[in-house]
Amino acid sequence: MIHILVFQTENKMALLSHLFPALLLLQSELQLICGAETAGLQTLNCPAPPGVPGTPGHSGVPGRDGRDGKDGAVGPKGEKGEPGLSVQGPPGKAGPAGQIGREGSTGPKGQKGDPGPPGTDYLIRSLQSELQHLKARLTTIEKATSFNTIKKVGQKYYVSNGQKAKFDEGLKFCTDAGGKLVLPRNEAENKVLAAMHAGLGSVYFLLGSSDKEHEGQFVDLNNTPLVFSNWAPNEPNDHQGKEDCAAMQSNALWNDVPCDISLHVVCEIEIE
Repeated sequence: MIHILVFQTENKMALLSHLFPALLLLQSELQLICGAETAGLQTLNCPAPPGVPGTPGHSGVPGRDGRDGKDGAVGPKGEKGEPGLSVQGPPGKAGPAGQIGREGSTGPKGQKGDPGPPGTDYLIRSLQSELQHLKARLTTIEKATSFNTIKKVGQKYYVSNGQKAKFDEGLKFCTDAGGKLVLPRNEAENKVLAAMHAGLGSVYFLLGSSDKEHEGQFVDLNNTPLVFSNWAPNEPNDHQGKEDCAAMQSNALWNDVPCDISLHVVCEIEIE
């Protein structure tokens, strides 16, 4: 439509450009004719000379739009384009929640698992037991260190203050001290006890054994037959029928002696 208006405007301007010189020539001819006729005929009225031509008028109203042309023929198929970028699009909206399925059947029983760690109650009881054990050991050490002479052998202490007593008195003294009258159970304990003679200046130590119940059958303080002994040759012999208690000589050999004589007392205190 725009092309049509431009074309019409250009045509009108070209036409005016041709008419304008013709009008000027016509005007000149009219002036000549009127001048000649004026000289001969005074009654001829010639028109006055025309004024300067005005400016061209405005363009006319544009014409109506033309009809649309028919579609052209389909062009050939273009070449295959480059593949696009495989960029993942944004996630879609969450779908509605599914329905809760029905509870399945109970599966077979599994194998027994490993035991778990001990519970708090067990740990507390264990710590309490350990604390009691430590207290008992401390008490034993305190009892042993209250004596002047101390010898440690295995899980026990041999202790003495150098006092002398009869068999029954010696039993009571050691019990009150938290121990019992000494009685070696093996060769090592026997040697340790024998080594205490020199420090105490003794000849005999009372031993926690007697045959008061059955002559010739020496037992410990629990009436249990002895598991170890170190009797001197021909001992025990129950001299004059009065020797029912056991004692150790300074040479580490044992002998039976009367129970009512006073001998050095050595107590043994076991470590718990």
